[in-house]
Amino acid sequence: MVGLLGPNCPEWAEWAWGTWLAGAALVPLPAPLRVRDIAAFLPRWLPWPRDRLFVIVGEDRYLDLLDAGIPRLDWATRPAGPRPEAAEVSPSDLAMVLCTSGSTAAPKACG
Repeated sequence: MVGLLGPNCPEWAEWAWGTWLAGAALVPLPAPLRVRDIAAFLPRWLPWPRDRLFVIVGEDRYLDLLDAGIPRLDWATRPAGPRPEAAEVSPSDLAMVLCTSGSTAAPKACG
């Protein structure tokens, strides 16, 4: 699974499609856009097991906040080399893991 961390913008959509073309599942991660207390936000930023994420891709201003033990990649990075072929997927493959918003409690993953 690939975590995407950042606001709605063209890069988010590009990485979402790239994730699916690679045959991986997408996990939208909650970006701390209107967070007053970043120290209180960080312990609950990822509501599912971290060992399920292969990489987190997002804006560097958010990635710099995380000490996740998961590889991180700024979404301004452009892969080098030839474009890989699209992965073969089936209709039963997992495409996305969504989470509750966390507005009234800690976010919960729904897969």
